[in-house]
Amino acid sequence: MVRGGEAARETLRLLRRELAARPAPDPVALANGLDLLRGSDLRPGLGDLPCPSLWLFGARDTLVPAAVSADIASLLPEARIQVIAGAAHAPFLSHPRETTAVLLSFLWELET
Repeated sequence: MVRGGEAARETLRLLRRELAARPAPDPVALANGLDLLRGSDLRPGLGDLPCPSLWLFGARDTLVPAAVSADIASLLPEARIQVIAGAAHAPFLSHPRETTAVLLSFLWELET
């Protein structure tokens, strides 16, 4: 989740600290979740999304590359897409200020 991010070490420390403060996850639930992710493709239904959407990508994400944003743009032309510079897979952790600014801007646009 942090590989490639400009704040990878700090983000990894934060993740480890937060995970240590919580009960261990159930390995069966984790395996089932990975199976669900591996076997699900929800792209065909994206065009039916009835509400405004914001898609955040990390510019350095190796799990879901920012290049995926082009696919999202073609499937959802009305979607707002933002790439957070320097972020990996979890920009809300590594770049909270930038992520918050994008979210607030998106919500503000919905109000106006």
